[in-house]
Amino acid sequence: MAQGQPFRVNITPGANMAVDTITIDGIQYVNDGSSEPPENSSWVMLEFSSAPGTMNITVSFSECTDDSGVPDKYKAIVTASVSGTGGTVQPVSQKVVKGQSAEIEIIPDEDMAVDTITAGDDVYINNGQE
Repeated sequence: MAQGQPFRVNITPGANMAVDTITIDGIQYVNDGSSEPPENSSWVMLEFSSAPGTMNITVSFSECTDDSGVPDKYKAIVTASVSGTGGTVQPVSQKVVKGQSAEIEIIPDEDMAVDTITAGDDVYINNGQE
């Protein structure tokens, strides 16, 4: 590439991997699900408007077991359970990018209803009013 010319760097994580950190000339960008990649780029493609004389780019990868593109180490594990009998929840456990929503299906058995849902410190009681 000629100095001063635009250029692109494509990044290809291996199977079950995602870009963890991109470091460009000492400035670090962490793919934690809430931060942005370098300007005019994505986590798998860096685009520069002008090639400097020298530039140091380092990319690290971490395990990613879903299609989110965010390493598992930046995800919260959400676990659902049923107390007693009368139904199921699905999925029982899932990895969720921190700050994003988890979706869990509650399936009461026939002639049963959800009584209480507890999420962290919050308790929701099915009192028929909401």
